[in-house]
Amino acid sequence: LYRDGLDKTKELAGEDPVYFIYNGDFTQGNRFKEFLSYPSMPDQMQIAADLICRSVKELPTLKAIRMTRSTQVHAYEEGVADNGVLQNIRGRYPELDIELVSHGLMNIGGVWVDYAHHGPAGGNRSWLKGNVMTYYAKSVVSDAMRDNNPIPNIILRAHKHERIEVPLITFRKDERIQTVAMTIPSFQLMTPHAQKVTQSEPLCTNGMVAIELENNKVIDVHWFANTRSYRYEETL
Repeated sequence: LYRDGLDKTKELAGEDPVYFIYNGDFTQGNRFKEFLSYPSMPDQMQIAADLICRSVKELPTLKAIRMTRSTQVHAYEEGVADNGVLQNIRGRYPELDIELVSHGLMNIGGVWVDYAHHGPAGGNRSWLKGNVMTYYAKSVVSDAMRDNNPIPNIILRAHKHERIEVPLITFRKDERIQTVAMTIPSFQLMTPHAQKVTQSEPLCTNGMVAIELENNKVIDVHWFANTRSYRYEETL
């Protein structure tokens, strides 16, 4: 699924530049490693670094990578795993523009991207999915307007093991500002930890998203993801 996402990103980008955000929790840490084939901390960090380096190898127009700091329980004490993954990648690609941040705000060709690992829950009912993110995004935009800061056109969060995407239109006098807010799903299958986080959600979505920018605007959103049911079904 990850390789397929990289292939489709490469095809979509063509000769245009690519900016990659890896949104936290690169390793499992000490508490959630019972289903890992390679549970040691060095092994987990090496695998995470290898996967991120794959994007460097397979995306010829890649310009920069940003990593967000993980939930501490997944990153060992003092976030050592996040820093270890970063240094591993820098050792292999010293010229690569890569940084590890807690909460980022970056401008890509006039489009402002607000990104961090932690964000709002999706909603406790299927018909409420996205409601919390909508109000969360409104608050982020309202705070930016109040404080005279850049208004984000893209808000990216993760952590919740689900996919959420909501649009938001805001007017500042006669200026129409479009924002898309998203919770990005993980690449983790429905382990006991993921089942707990999602409150036994029967469907599990894994994958990534590519956001297409043109003329200082978001023009399309491409999900490279797969959703499956993990309930045990039977007829007695």
